[in-house]
Amino acid sequence: MKNKYLYYIFILFTISCTNDNQSFDSMFKHRKKVILENVSFINKDDLLSPENIAVKDSLCVIYEPQGEKLLTVFDLKNKTKKKELLAKGNGPGEAISLQTILFDGQQDFFYCNDVAQNKLNIFSTPNFNLLEQKKINFSFATFTRDMNNWIFSIVGQSKPFVFFKNNEEEIRFGSPVKISHVEPNIITQVLQGPIAVTNTPIKKLAWFSVYGEVFQIYNYDNSNDIKLVKEIVINLPIFDESGAMDMDTKLGINSLSSSENYIFALYSNNFLRDALTLKKDIFNSKNILVYDWNGLPIVLLELDKEVLAIAYNKSDDTLYCIGLDDDKDYQIFTIKEIEKKLK
Repeated sequence: MKNKYLYYIFILFTISCTNDNQSFDSMFKHRKKVILENVSFINKDDLLSPENIAVKDSLCVIYEPQGEKLLTVFDLKNKTKKKELLAKGNGPGEAISLQTILFDGQQDFFYCNDVAQNKLNIFSTPNFNLLEQKKINFSFATFTRDMNNWIFSIVGQSKPFVFFKNNEEEIRFGSPVKISHVEPNIITQVLQGPIAVTNTPIKKLAWFSVYGEVFQIYNYDNSNDIKLVKEIVINLPIFDESGAMDMDTKLGINSLSSSENYIFALYSNNFLRDALTLKKDIFNSKNILVYDWNGLPIVLLELDKEVLAIAYNKSDDTLYCIGLDDDKDYQIFTIKEIEKKLK
């Protein structure tokens, strides 16, 4: 980030009001305790230091940044480890640091992005052969896909998102959080986080910020007129005089998934200062916030164990979670028939 931006960011977050009496979880009137079930065939020997998960039908993919291969594929139906893929490195067929991992909802493809090299890795499924490593010509943090269309969360631009219509037409859209004295491209540099989409009954995109508590929903039924339909801004990040993130910054949503009816957001509810004691576990949480696609809070799920990443699987109506058991070993847990229970 250029030095001239640091002053503006300091102004941004010192004049912004933070309400210590409000947070995402304070919006939820309904709470439900949930006991997680263990996927027993995936044990601690299979999980070194997992950070992310994606599930579709009987396939489960885990991101393992400490392994010789970054991705491990499990077959949930046959209860076996299926494949390890994507070696760590900056050469052909390799990657350095993955952010989003995603199954294609309509076709037999699987995607993950290497944020260190600004590349999109495209695999065929179910064999997970690497088809392409596509260089993206702008900086992006997260992405999603809707049929033949790509949506990227972009960094340091006046508009926070880009919509690629049928891989041809590029549409920049989005409403950065409006704060006086600060340029929109500075705000999008700081406020980044996961995104999710739904296609029924109308097309909507949900976005949460990792740092601070900010939530937006867009209607993109008409890709030429994408509209912000919901925005919640509760706590913004705070920066000190040097431009560094202040320890009093509230953390928001680090992992996000969705179904046709609900948005599932893993809510940290920690502060940046907690990293001094929690270290890499700072985003672990026992709280999953469930919203509908109008952005209305439905229920806060209070889990019996800490989890660090979540993924919804439509075929079995199950939310899969990477979490820690009572011995602090990594496990894969589930919440079965979650849509059915919520309805």
